[in-house]
Amino acid sequence: MDKHHSVTGEINKMDKLSFLQKLISPPVHQNYERSQRAVFMHYSLLIIIVGLGMLAILNKYAGANLLSMIMGLGILIFFGIMVLNKKGYFRLAGLLLLVLLYTLMTYNLIDGLGLHDPGILAFPAFILITAYLFGKKSAWVATGLSISSVSLVFILSKIGWGNFLIHNLSHSIEIAITINLLYLLITFIVLAVYTVWEQTLNRLNESYDKTLQGWAQTLEYRDLETKGHSLRAETQMFNLATAFGFNDFELEMIKRGALLHDIGKLAIPDRILLKAGPLTDNEREIMEKHTIYAKKILEQIPFMVQAMNIPQYHHENWDGSGYPEGLKGENIPLEARLFSVVDNWDALLSDRPYRNAWPQEKVIKYLMENSGKKFDPKVVTVFMNMVAM
Repeated sequence: MDKHHSVTGEINKMDKLSFLQKLISPPVHQNYERSQRAVFMHYSLLIIIVGLGMLAILNKYAGANLLSMIMGLGILIFFGIMVLNKKGYFRLAGLLLLVLLYTLMTYNLIDGLGLHDPGILAFPAFILITAYLFGKKSAWVATGLSISSVSLVFILSKIGWGNFLIHNLSHSIEIAITINLLYLLITFIVLAVYTVWEQTLNRLNESYDKTLQGWAQTLEYRDLETKGHSLRAETQMFNLATAFGFNDFELEMIKRGALLHDIGKLAIPDRILLKAGPLTDNEREIMEKHTIYAKKILEQIPFMVQAMNIPQYHHENWDGSGYPEGLKGENIPLEARLFSVVDNWDALLSDRPYRNAWPQEKVIKYLMENSGKKFDPKVVTVFMNMVAM
């Protein structure tokens, strides 16, 4: 009987340990970048929860029961955010975390030493954390909110309303309401300005994208053999680049580069570009200059400068036999190595004036045979797994 209870106890202990391990283990997402952000937030929440727990115990022993209860409530709230993050609600969890941190930092300054409080140093960290979790654009919102908090604390210190929350709250209800209204008003103004700015930026980006699509369509009208090629390649390239963990901004640049990868062909004479038969050595030399022309065209456009790697280098080969610079291996930009596989895949599956489309099995064989020669072996492997799904 004792042995039975001992075994049961060990099983229960293992179950509890397993539950604890599951609880503290970070979430994992398919997208590498999002997974890293979720892991960062998970461990940040664990640190906050442990810190609040220690403060709750210290306050309890010091006789500050109210503060201890507040710390306990904070533990529950942050634990709830951690569960949301674990369940896959990354954006909601991140938003709640940042709102709580922002509120706590602001009230800490008001109830502390104002602008002289060391807690003011938390605002730069708040901006960096916001930018890491939600991207560079969100840093503008975090910066605006931080400035609004510091400005509010400065105004309160000038009119003598600082350090009242705990010591004089019972005598300052009207002041507390006024400050909260100001706090909400400033936050609303910052968010409203950001929303307008974001919408304007989105419309500008849409205009850019429409312009790029127009250029790609112009190229297709001139070079009918590539009809639909740029759009199909852009879609496949986006999926492949996502699998390799590129962030949102990089993906946007990759989409633009993929869409205009053959823009340099606009400078190629029709007698060469539209020739039905094989090219002569001289004609091929002229055709290969389209990557150089692409660089000359795109480097003049500010919003395309960071999208030039694909148009400029997508004909470089893994073994160094490509053009225009004969780059080899990982010296070739990763996005160009990815697109080289995508470009060949779609081109070989399409009809051309000088040949019919290849069957998919033949294209797969070609990519595999040229893995480590023309193509990056790792890219070929990932792409093959992607098209097989």
